[in-house]
Amino acid sequence: MQPPFMRLMLREAILRLRSNGFSILALAMKAKYDELVGLTNMTVFAIDDVSIFSGSHSYINNVRFHIVPNHYLTSSDLEKLPAETVLQTLQRS
Repeated sequence: MQPPFMRLMLREAILRLRSNGFSILALAMKAKYDELVGLTNMTVFAIDDVSIFSGSHSYINNVRFHIVPNHYLTSSDLEKLPAETVLQTLQRS
């Protein structure tokens, strides 16, 4: 059984993303819900719908590339990282 907090957090994130111009990301997260709900936390690098539609249509399949599992990184944390930093994503390759 998954922690209720993560289920609630994911539902809230999906709702907020959908209502703020990130509906494709919200859909991708909903499609990958079973994979995401087992995490303790995550950092998501969100791409807005306009940017997605001007590029590739494979975003839902590639959403794992945009999620850093079990790490909550603030913008301040990211700014402190060296330029060469590689963050491990759900994609694993």
